[in-house]
Amino acid sequence: MKPKARCANNDKVLYDFAHIEHCDPDGTCFEYVNDDCSYYDGPGGNLLGNWAAEWQDTHTEGVDWYNCSSAHSQSLNANRKAYAAWWLWASLSGWDSGADDDTGDTGSSDNPDRGGEEGGGGCFISILFQH
Repeated sequence: MKPKARCANNDKVLYDFAHIEHCDPDGTCFEYVNDDCSYYDGPGGNLLGNWAAEWQDTHTEGVDWYNCSSAHSQSLNANRKAYAAWWLWASLSGWDSGADDDTGDTGSSDNPDRGGEEGGGGCFISILFQH
């Protein structure tokens, strides 16, 4: 059983780093990604780029993303994981996000190995909440 299904079936919370690493804030998701946000044309394939570096290059630092230390990745990836952690902790403490559902996921992934649940917008946070 895949982690998202296991969590949903057992009333658990999932903080899905892999899903966060696969999608940019605009909702573009990449199937073959390394944890540094480099993406490839297939398993063990050719490097095509780095979605986080590309996104950072076309957006405003200090407004759209914040420079920070990220040991083996890009600042944007660290930002998104921090936002996801905040969402998780706030939601677990009773904060109501106002979302239409309880997934905390504002996007989807076309890769079934990464969960693949449907959502809107942009793959921002992949945390599954069951009440």
